[in-house]
Amino acid sequence: MLTKDTAKAPREDGVEARIMGSVLAGGRYLRLHLGGRGGKLPVLSELYRAGGTATQAELLESFGVKNATLSETLSKLECKGLITRGRDGDDRRRGTVSLTEAGCELARESAERFRDFEDRGFSCLSEEEKEVLLELLERVIDHWKEGI
Repeated sequence: MLTKDTAKAPREDGVEARIMGSVLAGGRYLRLHLGGRGGKLPVLSELYRAGGTATQAELLESFGVKNATLSETLSKLECKGLITRGRDGDDRRRGTVSLTEAGCELARESAERFRDFEDRGFSCLSEEEKEVLLELLERVIDHWKEGI
């Protein structure tokens, strides 16, 4: 059982806490304004990048979610007329997911908004500063992946 004496609360001071706060705030901003990583819009975007069609297994691998979670999202997209589901012509056991015309249009618009956000979102940095930021973020993420 955690007690006040044994629980370690996140530090509220120091540069590490400020960095973590900025990373979290950035993630929340992206999720709120660009659709986040989970949900309907990212699935449409992934299908768009894949040329309009992918297998359900490929989508599962891309998002790293449970099959039931993806199936629920796909059902919602299908009900809205944004995707169709079918079977692979070569292997009927594999389910395919394809964008409809409406889904393709929505995904294209989303991709344009994201590219515009990328252009404007980092315009406050010079090209050199962008490279430094990228290098630092990649180093931290690699460190986290090593199982800190």
